[in-house]
Amino acid sequence: GDPADIHDLAFGQTKLASEDEEEDRSALRRQFEQPVATAEPEQEDEQIEQELVEAAGELGPGSIEGLEGEVEHDSSIRTVRDIYKRLSHNQKKRKK
Repeated sequence: GDPADIHDLAFGQTKLASEDEEEDRSALRRQFEQPVATAEPEQEDEQIEQELVEAAGELGPGSIEGLEGEVEHDSSIRTVRDIYKRLSHNQKKRKK
């Protein structure tokens, strides 16, 4: 066929979207807008901190027991998946 004139493409359109389509887009934007935060940022931070403190109290005090010592390099573990496989394998051994 004949080569297309660049003005025959999108640039030649006088209107990119009809008014109805634009109204639909505006309605969707309003529908999915994020609600405006009603609390002050400091109040939100304090509330989150209080919730974390309450949750931590439910868990009890933590410890670093078992986390101290030297690390032994294991060349067979290169990814998190390798760790998962190792743990799964060890768990299956314990069940037997």
